[in-house]
Amino acid sequence: MKKIFQTAFFIILTVWCFTSSPSVSAFEFRRSDTIRLSEDVNGSLFAVGQNIVIQGVVRGDLYCAGQDIRIEGGVEGDILCAGQYITIEGDVDGDIRAVAQLLSVSGVITRNVTVAGQTIKFMNGSSVGGDVAAAGQTVELSGDILRDVITSGDSVFVGGSITRNAQLTAQSIDVGDSASISGDLVYVSDKTLAIDNLGFVAGTVTRKEPKPKSAIPFKTNSNAINAVARGMQLSSVLVSFFIGAICIVFFPKTVSNLSQFVGQGIGANIAWGLLAMMIFVVTIIGIPVALALAVVFGLTVYISRIFVAMYVGNYLLKRFYKQKVKSQYWSLFIGILALWIVCTVPIFGFLLSGIVLSWGTGTLLRYIKDVRK
Repeated sequence: MKKIFQTAFFIILTVWCFTSSPSVSAFEFRRSDTIRLSEDVNGSLFAVGQNIVIQGVVRGDLYCAGQDIRIEGGVEGDILCAGQYITIEGDVDGDIRAVAQLLSVSGVITRNVTVAGQTIKFMNGSSVGGDVAAAGQTVELSGDILRDVITSGDSVFVGGSITRNAQLTAQSIDVGDSASISGDLVYVSDKTLAIDNLGFVAGTVTRKEPKPKSAIPFKTNSNAINAVARGMQLSSVLVSFFIGAICIVFFPKTVSNLSQFVGQGIGANIAWGLLAMMIFVVTIIGIPVALALAVVFGLTVYISRIFVAMYVGNYLLKRFYKQKVKSQYWSLFIGILALWIVCTVPIFGFLLSGIVLSWGTGTLLRYIKDVRK
């Protein structure tokens, strides 16, 4: 039963993680303080470093994490990146999902863009063939967007064309002279746009008052929820990686042992995790619980998920990468990305998230119990 469950789980995981782009046939791994790649990559590329420059064509998906990331060449698959500064100048045939302090897009993107950060810029001359969901402090839309746009931030600037509808949520909204929206415009702001009647919107213009945080109803615009949720999910990927990296630096042997222990008695680990969560919920309902206890339990559940990610990353590396990879950071990075991708699937992803949390929590509890013996 254990082998059946394990095999089925990883078959589903592998299909979702590595068949999102039909061009993927190989994987290349790069890890260095400075990565400058001028040659083409025939497959997907995983790059982790402080400074990353991609000048060649990536004929697959691009996964990267670093401080300064520049993508000057083309990408024939999707981009999933996290960094302080991300600049995308090349053309991308797939989707972009990214988190950065400053993110700039000036190339031609065939599909959707989902981004979160402090400053987000779609430069003049850029083009997005799908939808754009952007959450940031400052959002600039100076390029062409061929489908719907939803943004949330303090300041939003529209200087390019939007072929369909736009929903803008911001304290300040500015529109350039060359801006055009072929569909409807819905904006949420405490200020009325002074250019409502200038004709840059082909459809209707609707203004909504921002609602006080304390009075936000349960039902609200689903697009706004999705945009915020996407941003939080992308941020969670980066936070999980950094927390896991800290654990590896200070407790390398313990992390290695726990990631191996995850695969020992998977059913028992999940059962222990479910039991622990049920006991915790019943305790909260039945008696007052100290806030410190709730925080400790929450951190335990969150951190334990990282060990499951490392186990998944180890499996995928052994399965698809012919050479032995000794770095625990690669296992952590790939495992977190894999779980994030699968857990975003509607319904199935929610169920899998619960299994992963139970699995990780149970593993940590069983490991502590065995160590104390």
